Amino acid sequence: MKQIELYTLLFVDSFVSNLIVSVANEIIFNSMRIFNTYNNYLIIIITASAVLFANISNYIFGRILYNISLLSPDTQRQVTYDTLTSKIVKLLPIFLFISLIPFWSKFVPVIAGFCRFNFLRIVIICTVLKTCYYSYLLFF
Repeated sequence: MKQIELYTLLFVDSFVSNLIVSVANEIIFNSMRIFNTYNNYLIIIITASAVLFANISNYIFGRILYNISLLSPDTQRQVTYDTLTSKIVKLLPIFLFISLIPFWSKFVPVIAGFCRFNFLRIVIICTVLKTCYYSYLLFF
């Protein structure tokens, strides 16, 4: 397999495994880490870009869920939404720290999109934390 094909496969695998609807693992990333014959910095850059696009997609999915919830005729919806958002805002550092946990990091941008948090801040923080996780796996 050529290098460009392999790194493209790494991007697609990392992107799909970080989407909310996926339960896949980063098989290609782990394989490249085990064989240790590939450029580690290139692996991190490609994986980080895939995580960035996955976080953007998950955030947009959360906003779509919020817009769907607006269609509900329930009068208590806004009160429940405000209560949920205020509780998450109080626990925001812990909420963002969950981005370091591999499986649960997929849910952070979705919940942030549903609660209409700052798009740029959430996506950057989640991407940096997940990239730190990948860097730790790769270099240590």
